[in-house]
Amino acid sequence: MGPLPARPERSRDTGSAARTSGRAVRALSLALALALVLVGLAADHASPTAPPRAPGPIATLARLAAGTTAASVAWENLSSNATGGPTPRCCSASAYDVVDQEWVLFGGADGCGSCNDTWVEANGTWTNITASAGPSPPGRSWATMAYDPVSEGLVLFGGLLAAPNASAALAAQDTWTFQGGRWTPQAPLQSPPGRWAAGMDFDPTLGAVVLFGGFSPSGGFLSDTWAYANGSWAPLFSSVSPPPRWAPALAFDYADQGLLMFGGLGENGSVLNDTWLMTGAQWALASSGIAPPAREKAMMSFDPSLDRVVLFGGDVCASPCGPTSTVQYLNDTWTFAGGHWQELTGTAGSAPSARCCSSLAYDPYRAALMLTVGAGALGADPVGTWGLEAPSSGALALTMVAAVPNPVAVGQATTLVVGIAGTAGRPTYLLAQLPWPCLPEALPEAVCAPSEPGTYGLSMEVRDPTGGIVAASIVLSVLPVEGNASAPVPSPLAAEDAGVAFGAGLVVLVVGAALFVRRPGRLLEVSSRRRGSGRGEGRAGGLTPERSAGSSPAGSSSGGTGGRPG
Repeated sequence: MGPLPARPERSRDTGSAARTSGRAVRALSLALALALVLVGLAADHASPTAPPRAPGPIATLARLAAGTTAASVAWENLSSNATGGPTPRCCSASAYDVVDQEWVLFGGADGCGSCNDTWVEANGTWTNITASAGPSPPGRSWATMAYDPVSEGLVLFGGLLAAPNASAALAAQDTWTFQGGRWTPQAPLQSPPGRWAAGMDFDPTLGAVVLFGGFSPSGGFLSDTWAYANGSWAPLFSSVSPPPRWAPALAFDYADQGLLMFGGLGENGSVLNDTWLMTGAQWALASSGIAPPAREKAMMSFDPSLDRVVLFGGDVCASPCGPTSTVQYLNDTWTFAGGHWQELTGTAGSAPSARCCSSLAYDPYRAALMLTVGAGALGADPVGTWGLEAPSSGALALTMVAAVPNPVAVGQATTLVVGIAGTAGRPTYLLAQLPWPCLPEALPEAVCAPSEPGTYGLSMEVRDPTGGIVAASIVLSVLPVEGNASAPVPSPLAAEDAGVAFGAGLVVLVVGAALFVRRPGRLLEVSSRRRGSGRGEGRAGGLTPERSAGSSPAGSSSGGTGGRPG
């Protein structure tokens, strides 16, 4: 190789000035580029790719068990099969954990005040797991808890930190998750105001756990709506919102594709019997004609074996309702489908005793809607497990297979749900023909976020111990991000991320300009050896989280102490 060409001679002053000018131009260019990238990211986040969150035709299997009607279901007392159990108490937080196939109960109030013990029930046996559940939430009653199929765990929020009827009422504002048998405290950047006796359930169309209302010592009866996803809370704002209330019944209605809410105690002390449905973060009255009598603290859940929402029990007191009011406990059963209520009392066999504050959820491994734990006129019922199911025809049958929402955009989560009837023993479930990267999990309720557009024939197979096998398929449509002609509703969490990215872009631009103007000699030079290194990856925020391994203003202020505001 020949000698390198000689470098042209330049004066020191000229070279220094040129280097300073070059560095300044490069630094300012970098600042501008980063600003443009971040502002572009903000624009992307401000326009989510999800289809509009509005009611639409649900992809369900035609009813194979055509003889099963809402009027033919019956309650069965399973308490004699249960052993152990928590001490008698009221106002516990409990929910069914689909992954671990067990009920989880936390806290509540008994004779010694607010509890902080954790119990699980599986196959009729209660087990106290407080010692192995890690640092648990502080003792409380009236907390809200719901199963989140995205994270495959439970979410707990708020509650009353003092015992009912205590002189001081302290509302919790903390968020905890329960997964794999252990509690984990969460630290979201913002949270709903502290409260107790709110309503909460998972909304698959938003991919988030949704919380509504409740009671706060400082804010009185509340009417705000919040969504929790990816470890973050965000308020939801609706053009019309239900009146403030505490202790409403809340459950997602997979048939009507919306979050259903019934009743509760209003801020004027009157017990309510209005029905609301939230679709796409917008509330609207959902029922006319016959409706259940007014009540608070009722239990409500969707039953895929009946393809409808079931409401049970609760209590009612004369208006205005207060701490010293006489309470009447209820034990009637109602179902909701297609905007209409139907009463089952009188046709549902021997119903559970009148009670409130119980837990109601569908157990896919018992193929029945399960009612457990609660309080009533005869005192707390520590076990009290009942099952609501259709009479068996002797043959295993699929009653519902659904993907909600459907269609979805690439990267948007959909929840797969199945209902069965006529099973003998604990069935097994298998999903197949799933789009990438969804997993063929043996779960009756799973979350799937397809990464490629197309039309997929999802299949569900169910087997029971007697050898019965049933299978069916539904079509899931996955829309490409580009060319989606729908007008999506912006996600509150995505909009929040967009604001952060936009602000960051402006900060980078201003700082870069300031450095260029004030201190050009100290601008940093980007080494060509570092270009392209350290590329980061992150998950965009929003209410439709990707699959991974793993409102209106508050009501008018009113005081309140103890277990019932008045």
